[in-house]
Amino acid sequence: MDLRRALGLDSVAPEENTVHYELFPHTDVDAPQLRALKTSCLESLLPWLSQHIWQRGRFDIQSSAERAVPWRQKNQRKGSKSTPALDPPRLSLWGSVCFADNVEDEWCVVWLLTQLTQSFPLDVRVWDNDGEFLLIEAAHSLPRGLKPEIADNRVWISGGRFHIVPTHLLLGSINLEQGLQALHSPSVPTVAPAGVAAALEQRLDAFPRFLAVQRHVAHAVLPLAAVRLLQTAPQLLPAAVEAFYYRDLDDAKAAGRPVHFPPRDLRTTAVTFSRCLYAQLALQDFPGMAGFEVPLPSDPKFPAASLGAKLAAGLEMLVAQRAQHANDACASSSMSDTGCSLVATWDDSSPAGYLAVNEALRDPGLAADALTQHQKLEEDPEPSSQANTELPPEDSLIWLKAGEAELEARLAARQAELAGSSRQADCDWDPSLLAARLNDFVTGGAGLEGAEIPPPRRQEGASPGPRAPELGAHAFLAELRSALGMEAGTGAGQGRSTSSSEASSFYEGSASDECEGDQGPAGWGAHAVDTDTDSDDFEGAYDAALQAELAASAAPAAGDPGGSGGEAGGPATAPLAAPDLDAELVRNLLASVGMQEGTAGPGSNLAALLGVKLPDPRSLR
Repeated sequence: MDLRRALGLDSVAPEENTVHYELFPHTDVDAPQLRALKTSCLESLLPWLSQHIWQRGRFDIQSSAERAVPWRQKNQRKGSKSTPALDPPRLSLWGSVCFADNVEDEWCVVWLLTQLTQSFPLDVRVWDNDGEFLLIEAAHSLPRGLKPEIADNRVWISGGRFHIVPTHLLLGSINLEQGLQALHSPSVPTVAPAGVAAALEQRLDAFPRFLAVQRHVAHAVLPLAAVRLLQTAPQLLPAAVEAFYYRDLDDAKAAGRPVHFPPRDLRTTAVTFSRCLYAQLALQDFPGMAGFEVPLPSDPKFPAASLGAKLAAGLEMLVAQRAQHANDACASSSMSDTGCSLVATWDDSSPAGYLAVNEALRDPGLAADALTQHQKLEEDPEPSSQANTELPPEDSLIWLKAGEAELEARLAARQAELAGSSRQADCDWDPSLLAARLNDFVTGGAGLEGAEIPPPRRQEGASPGPRAPELGAHAFLAELRSALGMEAGTGAGQGRSTSSSEASSFYEGSASDECEGDQGPAGWGAHAVDTDTDSDDFEGAYDAALQAELAASAAPAAGDPGGSGGEAGGPATAPLAAPDLDAELVRNLLASVGMQEGTAGPGSNLAALLGVKLPDPRSLR
């Protein structure tokens, strides 16, 4: 089996599709108080736990004082960043549920945890193999800056509400103790944003009604031993369906020669499945077991006979699988009185019984013992008196055929949520921020590797963080001029022109020195001044002529739709108005992004580089 799992051939992955949770009391407690709190939590949840049929693992609560938290030990050995070793060994309640193929079990766990935080002073963390799946569900409404690599220990459930430790107050990754302190700090706003809370509450709105809706009653023709087993230990039904659904060649051989559940004394009984378990069993093609007579599909008795043959085969496969894990002592005592007394542990109407059933399901030997002991119940005449009792009616199968419509409805809801988040982003974005960031980029300095990205501007009301010492090229030149007693420039643009003129004047000065050394013609300096004056006069005349030509044209000025010039070829009535450069810059950049239609391009790449979130490109066209 290990080789099959290593090669990826084993369909059952016990470590995948598992939700983990940890519950921390608000105050420090000792081991007896934690044990009493665990019992109280289970008592409050039992009315709902008794209604739900779990896919594989059942909801469980363990005490860290009695059993070590497995992921803490694992993270400390590997030095994981999610739960650093410096976290204090706080006492807590914890648990894990493998939801396998039914993701609704995962959200049922989340709903149960929210109910606990409403009734008890508890702070709860919950995650799965994908990480913070609560953030994945509300991905379209997450606050900016909350990335997966720093999301550990930030998402909590407390007081029946969802909380997120803000990233702008606690930067980077945080440990468990920091997350708990921020959660109870009055100066830290941790309540999840309205969009995140709405997305998660919408996902949980179906509970607790879903606990009853997801049950499906169907008739099945089963051997008497299987009927008695499912009446006494209905918690083994998911394991039997899973054994049938993921059967391999060895399992098929065991079902081909039934030993524990042979096709004798067949009875029609009502079996309560979850919808997921029923679909996995009913929609599988199965040739049948030896001795089971299954009528033609056109026969009205076909559904019950086919379902019973598959379920009996699953029970037989389950016994064969558990027998491989059971030791010789358990196998030898499977028909003893000790094995019969184990049936009492399947009563989960109390917290102690519920935990005992969970232990029985986790222990392969104990489960195999409870399965094989029902061999002798085949001759018990008591169930025969129930043969003529009226069975409850079967549930409708409309939900099985309406799955495609439900899927389309959910996809449409997701698309609407995405469109709503895009519209919200369109309303939230600030054009002035884009213009300011572009100006900072253009007027900023450059290093050896090229243009440097300016740091983000601090938002109003945010506390300034630690500022690293900076010394750009212009600041360095200013300091150098000050040290040499030279006059410094007045601005960034003047500093750049001054530095460039200094570079050119260096060579011009050398040439003039050579001319003076060679006793060049007198009046050379005056000639240079006259040249500069002529250049200024030419630039002024050229600018005046250009303005007159533009004013006389029919093209309107920027920002003046009606145009300020006269008729073509006519005299100018007013000078050309100066355009709003920031508005033109933003308008042109958005037009470029709109033409990209969501694909990568210079406009979107530059905005992403500057950390500015643009609106939906489809709305910019």
